[in-house]
Amino acid sequence: MHLDCNLTWKSHIDDLIKKMSSMCFRVEKLLPIVNIKMLRMVYFANFNAQISYDIIFWGSSSSIRNVFIIQKREIRIMLRMGPRSSCREGFKKLDIVRVPCLYIYALM
Repeated sequence: MHLDCNLTWKSHIDDLIKKMSSMCFRVEKLLPIVNIKMLRMVYFANFNAQISYDIIFWGSSSSIRNVFIIQKREIRIMLRMGPRSSCREGFKKLDIVRVPCLYIYALM
């Protein structure tokens, strides 16, 4: 976990976004090789684990929107969707919980 001098989570979230962007690249490279079931397993092993780690602390930050945007990009890559297409059905199809919902669930 990273805190900056102003006690905000921006540096932690920026580091998290860098990690998640590299995971998106890895999934893009795996896309022609493995099936959707395997991609989903890779998502939960890497992406979801990084998002869920201490989300109770940084989840109330305004930068959580950027994490959600990267999560949507990952869903679009996994389902071979266009960059501007809606991910709503993709989340349902893959049975993946959105970042804001993960935060609410962690708080409960």
